[in-house]
Amino acid sequence: MIEKLSLIMAFVIIFVAVLQDVRAFRISNKLIIMGAVSGIVMQVIRVINNCSIEEYITGAGTGFLIMLGLYLFKAVGAGDVKLMCVLGLLLGRGLLINLLIMSGVSGIVVGGVEMCVGKAVLVRRGSFAGVHGFHVAVAVMAGYVIVLGNIVINMYRG
Repeated sequence: MIEKLSLIMAFVIIFVAVLQDVRAFRISNKLIIMGAVSGIVMQVIRVINNCSIEEYITGAGTGFLIMLGLYLFKAVGAGDVKLMCVLGLLLGRGLLINLLIMSGVSGIVVGGVEMCVGKAVLVRRGSFAGVHGFHVAVAVMAGYVIVLGNIVINMYRG
């Protein structure tokens, strides 16, 4: 039950992040704080139920470090880094790594389509003027749907 609740919370957080990213090319800190509080509450519930939280703490660290590397090369924004950290806290290291891989593949497809249909826009990011803006949260949602679909399929297979 705890795992299903974490999956639902992650979906809601990603969904809201997509709406914010598409509207304003940013993910609000309010959403990140709400997600972090949700993740911490889930860890407290796990501890109360004598479950290990190591997978989730390392998931948050893994998400943060991988996205921080991308942030340093200006490939993603700070909100994307914080979002992946929160998702690691909710999903754990194993699912987060799958999500990162699927989001990367989805990002290539989504970014390519945006470029081809002329929906890619130039945005100002820090000292870089006119950088092609890319909605990372959209790729994360696409990756999450793939990962979640795999979980559901495996549940029905037994």
